[in-house]
Amino acid sequence: MKKLESKHRPSPWVIAVALILALAATGVSIAADRSPSELSAKATERADASASKRGPRGPRGRRGPRGYRGTDGAPGLPGAPGAPGLMKLRTVSSASFSLAPGQSTYDLLKDSGGFRAACPSGMYVVGTGFSTGIGNADFVLAYGTFVGAFVHNDTSITISGVSVQAICAQLAPGASVASTRARSAALERYRADVRRAAATRSAVVAR
Repeated sequence: MKKLESKHRPSPWVIAVALILALAATGVSIAADRSPSELSAKATERADASASKRGPRGPRGRRGPRGYRGTDGAPGLPGAPGAPGLMKLRTVSSASFSLAPGQSTYDLLKDSGGFRAACPSGMYVVGTGFSTGIGNADFVLAYGTFVGAFVHNDTSITISGVSVQAICAQLAPGASVASTRARSAALERYRADVRRAAATRSAVVAR
């Protein structure tokens, strides 16, 4: 008696399901083959990557309390000595004059060196002063060791008490002293200033 052979073959659907199950079983086995250290390293990498992403800046916090004052530092080194100062202030006044209407100090004093107040020897001008009453002081200037001025009377009455002052000071030892040449040059500058002022005054009166 012949043995009957089954003519039934697996359907494609059955083959597909079997293949899917085989692949799933393989994936599970691969995942299961990974050691705990490898899985931990992967987790650490993912955590580090997430931490490296900087988030938005938060609000500024409140200012903290002021700290304690520190100890004082050591004293500094002494400074360099200062320049020599002034010594022995003294005020010197010129002689007092009267000016008739239209008259100037140049008219009175052009032959006597001008309208000046000179400091004593070794002293220098540090300030000026004058007294003209109702007269006009065209200029009052310091010329090193003396004060020179030009005053004129443009009123209709005679004015008196016209004078000029020099505030003098003695320089400290070691300070430079004006030479004779420098004093002569200062006197020439003053005389030139007086001549210009007198010429200007004459031009104004002639108009």
